[in-house]
Amino acid sequence: MGKTIRNSILIIIFGTVFGFLFLSVSFMLPFRWPEKVRSETVSALYEEGLYPRDPESGQAIDNWADSYSLLIASYEGEENPFGKAAGAYYFQSGDSPYDWLSGRTGPESPLPEKKSYSRYWHGYLLWLRPLMNFLNIRQIRRLNMVCMTVLIILLIIILQRNIPRSLCPFLLVLLVMAPTAIGKCMEYSWVFYIMLLMSIAIAGDWKPVCTGTRACWLFLAGGMLTAYVDFLSAPAMTLSFPLVFLCLRRKGEKGLASLTFSCIVFWFAGYAGMWAGKWLIAFIFQRQAFMQSLLFSISQRASAADFNGFAVSRFQVLGINIRQMFQNPNVNILIVVYTVLALIWSFYRRHQITVSELAFTGFLLIPAGISALWYLILANHSIVHFWLHTFRTGTPALFGLLCAVDLGNLYQGAARRTGSSDTGSGERSE
Repeated sequence: MGKTIRNSILIIIFGTVFGFLFLSVSFMLPFRWPEKVRSETVSALYEEGLYPRDPESGQAIDNWADSYSLLIASYEGEENPFGKAAGAYYFQSGDSPYDWLSGRTGPESPLPEKKSYSRYWHGYLLWLRPLMNFLNIRQIRRLNMVCMTVLIILLIIILQRNIPRSLCPFLLVLLVMAPTAIGKCMEYSWVFYIMLLMSIAIAGDWKPVCTGTRACWLFLAGGMLTAYVDFLSAPAMTLSFPLVFLCLRRKGEKGLASLTFSCIVFWFAGYAGMWAGKWLIAFIFQRQAFMQSLLFSISQRASAADFNGFAVSRFQVLGINIRQMFQNPNVNILIVVYTVLALIWSFYRRHQITVSELAFTGFLLIPAGISALWYLILANHSIVHFWLHTFRTGTPALFGLLCAVDLGNLYQGAARRTGSSDTGSGERSE
């Protein structure tokens, strides 16, 4: 145990150091935002508006957050690359980065001033800055959609082959997440990529990270990468989706409960460790100014207050996000139909379902607890942004529930394990 803790701490330290160095290098490399590309980006943002609706899903796209990304990526101040990586500086006039970048500020607006968004890593700059040299925001989003679609198709193929009973629940939850909206917003994309890659590795039983207890290290890396690139959109997705796939693949193994608990702990250690590393770096460069901003943000986002500062019930926050998750009536109908059919089939095969298999459903309900705690703890953040992205924090809970209700198929037909529990190979369904 002592060696594991020591290695985990070392990995987090090295991740913090190299993450900062990579960001610094990204500011060392030549960057030029061509006027043609910039004007095309500004025009696109101006036409879309601050929070345009995705026509396919009806979900909102956050151009406010994407404006932050573009402004930070294009910053050309006098600081050295290390100062830029630590401070995440950008220029802005007025209160909205979107208004300033899209040209919606009027002539009466104050002169632009330098601001800092140093609480976050902004690791996405590693690829956003190179792309901005020759692609406007619409082209970046098209590229994003293509890459995302490839990974989704790959995961679907792997699920059909290795965990077929999880495919239908995953497709339904995918519709709830609104992948068409995710692909059109950089802020939403980064955790989605991490979730897909981790799920592919686990569902595909990739030996280097899935054998025995090696999955813990995958979750440690997943937590670190989430903190490195995410805007606090729906971080728990990178924990809970892979966790459900891990439980489905490793069902019947001795020590599954211990492995599941360890993966959760490792993810949170990586996530919290990378946050702490960035805050330490920002404090070294900005001192008291950073600490004041950080403490204010923490107290605000964890408070039980809405956008206007009025007190709300933390359980009300939970309910609002759940309602937003089910705001598409067509998808809701599909979910209800699937749930009813699954329950009917499970009841029909009830005599073949063992007590141990019923107990296993408890593992699939863990994401529900993680999502609920996330909403209750970060109440202010979850109610201010529920209609943009925080509702997706609850989607892994829905995925686990949909897998759990399909008792009649989840276990029937599963091949018995042929290897020992330390091989890391999962069950193969028919």
